[in-house]
Amino acid sequence: QQAPDGTLYYLFHANNPEPEASRSVLLARTTDRGGSWETTVVDDGTESAADEVEVNFQAHMAIDPDNPKLVYVMWRRSQAGEDPRPPTRPFMAVSNDGGTTFGDPFEMLDINPGFDGPRPVVVDGRLFAFYRESAPSTEDGPPQDTQLFAAVSDDQGQSWGDPTLIAAALDASEPIPLYDRDENLFHVVWHDNRNGDLDVFYSSSSDGETWGEPVRLNDDEIENDIGQYYPQISQSPGGRLDVAWYDYRNDPGPPPAPEEPGEPLDLGSNLGTIQSVYYARSDDGGENWSENLRVTDVPIDRSIGTWNGQYFVVVPVSITSWDDRAVVAWSDTRNGTVVSGTQDIFTAAMVPEDDEGTSVIALVMGAIGVALLGAGLALLAAVAFRRGSRQGQESDSPAT
Repeated sequence: QQAPDGTLYYLFHANNPEPEASRSVLLARTTDRGGSWETTVVDDGTESAADEVEVNFQAHMAIDPDNPKLVYVMWRRSQAGEDPRPPTRPFMAVSNDGGTTFGDPFEMLDINPGFDGPRPVVVDGRLFAFYRESAPSTEDGPPQDTQLFAAVSDDQGQSWGDPTLIAAALDASEPIPLYDRDENLFHVVWHDNRNGDLDVFYSSSSDGETWGEPVRLNDDEIENDIGQYYPQISQSPGGRLDVAWYDYRNDPGPPPAPEEPGEPLDLGSNLGTIQSVYYARSDDGGENWSENLRVTDVPIDRSIGTWNGQYFVVVPVSITSWDDRAVVAWSDTRNGTVVSGTQDIFTAAMVPEDDEGTSVIALVMGAIGVALLGAGLALLAAVAFRRGSRQGQESDSPAT
């Protein structure tokens, strides 16, 4: 992120190289356009008094636009070790000197956020947090919904007002927020399976507390057992909203299958093999959306790719916007084989057409990474873990 004073920040994690060691949260910053960097430890992942090892995941940050010295970082903390162990919880830390130092990390809320950390947004000095609350495990009775919330704090996260519900479904992703400071409007995208399969949804709010009816953005046939997931949203300086996501509608293979017959599709389901990236845009603040446009020129074969022995690693799409184009990046396996498992990051530029209100792919993709897990790729998007089958192997999300 870039602060109003020009400082660039790079938020990342680092793992202790010792076996079964901790994972820390760090923040690097540069004031000379990357010529030199200083790095601060936000959370050093110290073992707790119970000798449980901290494993910190998916940190996100926000800078107060009215006070660039005020920096917020939020993440998910899990702990490794023998059961019983402390539950997964969202944590945060605050810097009042532009990220040079941070106060002690503290637990934000007594909820299980799932695999991702809350995403902060600062508006008029108020701190908003957008997060997913995992449904509690139930051995008896029907499964409960996962819920997506927005909460606000007026004291830098020390206390939070009652959260407001954005959406709820059996399987829902973390809400991805964006705030339009010209129109004073929150925009949020996510995926959930309220229709029996995974769809991409959008909602907006003028105050972060009252949310509009969710709008389904993927325009394929509803309830067709086709999965769309991991949407990301961006806004051009002129106000155009751009959204991109992964999509299985072009998969020619057998239909996807849920984990149990009769259940809705979720990220634990076998969603298919051949994937694409799709895109939609809005020129009127989210009131209306364009037809979907396929971004990828080559199918993404998810039967190959980076597999770490426990999880099939997929990088969520990334998107950034200018008035004359939106650039989409995604993980792509076209240069990989079953043996190599290679994934690269590919990009394409989507250019709006003024007359028809549609978009075209202006620049065909180019690889900008040699290996998916290369250090520089974290600048594009956080690594996520897709649960599912690969070459006959099943994997589950980490214990939460």
